[in-house]
Amino acid sequence: MASPSRRETWPPPKRVRHVWLANTGLMMPRQGLVVEWRRRSTGWIALVAYIDETHSRLTLDWFRASELWPAASDPNARGVFNGTEDKHAQAQRDW
Repeated sequence: MASPSRRETWPPPKRVRHVWLANTGLMMPRQGLVVEWRRRSTGWIALVAYIDETHSRLTLDWFRASELWPAASDPNARGVFNGTEDKHAQAQRDW
């Protein structure tokens, strides 16, 4: 099977896995990746992997769905990082 041409686009993901984790106070929200969802009598909870910036380590923890919101995730934005385009990605597309 041939791979898609560079002019084709990929459909958006069917399930959101990239999320923002709500923080209390003035701390900036953290980025996370949902590993698993579970339904409890009190509502949905998610096991989320995120970087603990204080200790510079990967952390897994459970969060209520109300503490998460989806982060934009576009598989067609390859080569774009923080709003700037990677020069290597541009060079690869040019050849």
